[in-house]
Amino acid sequence: MPDLAAQFEDEKPGRILTGPANLLVGAAAVAAGVLALWQVFRPLPQGSKYYLIIFLAGVLPLVFLAYPSGLRLRPGRGVTTATRSRPTAADWSLAALALVACLYPVLPVPFGSGGGYDAFLDRQGLLAPADLVMGTGLLVLLLEACRRTTGWILPAVCLLFLGYGYYGGLLPQSWPVAHAGLDFSQIVDAFYNSDSGFYGTPLDVAASYIVLFTIYGAVLDLSGAGRFFVDLSTAAFRRSRTAAGRTAVASGFLLGTVSGSGAATTVSIGAVTWP
Repeated sequence: MPDLAAQFEDEKPGRILTGPANLLVGAAAVAAGVLALWQVFRPLPQGSKYYLIIFLAGVLPLVFLAYPSGLRLRPGRGVTTATRSRPTAADWSLAALALVACLYPVLPVPFGSGGGYDAFLDRQGLLAPADLVMGTGLLVLLLEACRRTTGWILPAVCLLFLGYGYYGGLLPQSWPVAHAGLDFSQIVDAFYNSDSGFYGTPLDVAASYIVLFTIYGAVLDLSGAGRFFVDLSTAAFRRSRTAAGRTAVASGFLLGTVSGSGAATTVSIGAVTWP
């Protein structure tokens, strides 16, 4: 049933990690959760953008370890269960690059043109060559992370609009969508060193609210609250002539509000209501 439900989940199925990789990913995920809770009660004095940089550095590398690339490197050979259970050397390399690219703006030691968070912010609008390299690398890594987790559609849409921003100046100026065109450094600067790019509203919502509801849902699920929702729905509609359907809908609604995963809700509810 989990494999069947995963086919209809927006998010692709990840690896079943074992050994040191599993411990590392688990420890990093716990650290990210603790950081999110710490930010609620004791916000970092450097501001919300500083927190978002640290948060992204904590979760983005995990994508390359927890999700396989899904690409066939050799004709006739796909991704097998054995290779899915452990990250490859390329996955570890991408995770390391993601960590460096994310933490570059806040490094306290000189690295290229780095050397502090305030100095990085002061270069907004006039990025140094090292800033452009790191920003471009992070852009590519984010696109690859989106492809691994959701498929090709979202990265394709992102590339389409990136192309529009860069080549928009080539469009006939009589068109309503035409513009003067953006330099590549301007695009990277808007993403990497502004409040409307990588560290904009979507990441802010994810790091400030969604992660908290995810932790809340995990606590309820491990404490048995998910089973309680099923039992509550069964007791409420047991005398109804359409008890099975109503139980499935009501319990799915209750569990879905805290799990946030279509596949998890289907597996949990289906195991009880289908029989």
